[in-house]
Amino acid sequence: MLGGSYLLGALVAAAAHGQMSGPWLAFAAVMTAGSVTGALLGGLIVGVIPDLILIPALAAIQLISAVKLARHTAPS
Repeated sequence: MLGGSYLLGALVAAAAHGQMSGPWLAFAAVMTAGSVTGALLGGLIVGVIPDLILIPALAAIQLISAVKLARHTAPS
């Protein structure tokens, strides 16, 4: 949760200095909404799904994301 606090502080500072507008503001808003939603849903899932299932599932998601990121090529 500490990382989210830093992100929120950076967004507020950038907006206050007028450096965040247009597509960057939309990007930040979408990323923030997704992060907050994920954190809330994740907090609810922790109490419902057993650790023996949840931890390997989260590890698999991270591994798949890492492989997809490593295979990504920059647009030409």
